[in-house]
Amino acid sequence: MNFNTLLSLINFSFLLFLLYLFGIKGENEFINRNTIIGGALLAVQIHLFLVYEKKRNIPLLTILCFQLIFYYLMRVISLTFIPFSVVFKRFTITVQDVNFGLFYIILSNLLIFAGIWMATNSNRLKPYREVLQHKGNAYKILGFFVLAYLFGKPNLLGIAVLDRLLDFIKLLFFNSSIVLFIVIIFFTHNYNRLTFYQRGFFIAVFIGYIVLTTLSGSRSAALVVIMYVLFASLAGAKQLTFKIRHLLLGLMMIPIVLLVFIFATDLRRYSATTDVSNEQKLEVIKNSVSSTAWLEDDGSIGLIFDRIGFLDYATEIIAHKEQYSSIFNIPYYLKSIVDNFLTPGFTVFDNPKVSNALVYKYFNYGVPSLKTVDEYYASDQLTMYGEYFALFGWGSLLAFFLTGYLFQKTYLKLTYKSSVELFIKRALLLNIFYVLINSFGLDWLLFDSIAMYLTFILFRKYVLV
Repeated sequence: MNFNTLLSLINFSFLLFLLYLFGIKGENEFINRNTIIGGALLAVQIHLFLVYEKKRNIPLLTILCFQLIFYYLMRVISLTFIPFSVVFKRFTITVQDVNFGLFYIILSNLLIFAGIWMATNSNRLKPYREVLQHKGNAYKILGFFVLAYLFGKPNLLGIAVLDRLLDFIKLLFFNSSIVLFIVIIFFTHNYNRLTFYQRGFFIAVFIGYIVLTTLSGSRSAALVVIMYVLFASLAGAKQLTFKIRHLLLGLMMIPIVLLVFIFATDLRRYSATTDVSNEQKLEVIKNSVSSTAWLEDDGSIGLIFDRIGFLDYATEIIAHKEQYSSIFNIPYYLKSIVDNFLTPGFTVFDNPKVSNALVYKYFNYGVPSLKTVDEYYASDQLTMYGEYFALFGWGSLLAFFLTGYLFQKTYLKLTYKSSVELFIKRALLLNIFYVLINSFGLDWLLFDSIAMYLTFILFRKYVLV
């Protein structure tokens, strides 16, 4: 079975379940008949995209469909089941707002597809050549990641200004998350060339990363590794296929990821008020696994649905574009880039990143300021749909077309000196597209993209030899 077919089956199953669930549950404060029609249209759109993707092998389109299925179509289902949303509590959100957001997303997808289609038909994919000048030493590559992870610890110098400058340098040139991604790409495309012990060592390092990152309070470590593996696999020259046992393994991973999310949420809540020892962390794990609170509508299952409800973020920003107008404008973005990326350790305009500034608006904290950003810290997701509409209004439709066209054209025109280099470049581009869809701000994305490129250059020069 290939990945495209699997997504098509899931999409069709979600559509049937949505219609069935609405027949049982009926309307609520966020869902009415028009919402269900919108959800059905989204499912049909996804299906047509996947049909085209299967013929042309377009990983960018696969990622778009993946996100739409699990974070937008599934969100319509979960809102039908449990009308609960933390994001919708910021300002007043009506079912009409949800419907408008949903139909705007469908329209935007058409423009993204049009851009991808035009780039695909006007630019041919360069014939793939198997070249292996860069093989790389497996243990050297793993050592590079371990060093990046250890070096990534905060407050290494103990002096605030110097630590902020050092953190900037680490994030830009030695980002442990990006290094992990590159290591996963290497592992994925050299799997058959690695010895049994090397494979085991790689897997042990990946599991160790998930465990340590989760214990530090991250709720998405397992998902990050899974998505990195997906991007690395899609970067191959052929359609992504897998065996039934791989599908069963993936199904087994779902409850594990959910339990990790629940535990990390409990740990965050617990550590917010006190320092947590290793023994206390183990107790939190025990309580999280044994508790039945996550089965309740307003318990952890509601939080899980809310956390993967990217439709909520887009809808809220689109509906309240005016309230955020002082943030979503080009001058603010330029000032944010200067303050947060071009002058590390110094402040010029006192502008937090866009993602960190929204909290000042919906909680009425006053004017966004870097002086209070730690006190009021929140990194809000915007989504590409919400951010583009807030920035450009209906002119965003052109931005969606250009996004699809430029990403696909770049993907088709990538140059390389070795097979591994090609796969890394492809996977990094797919990851940038994924980050843009989820968007925590174009200012943040700019920094991340530069960091990916510089870390890759460092990796290629000193490790991948």
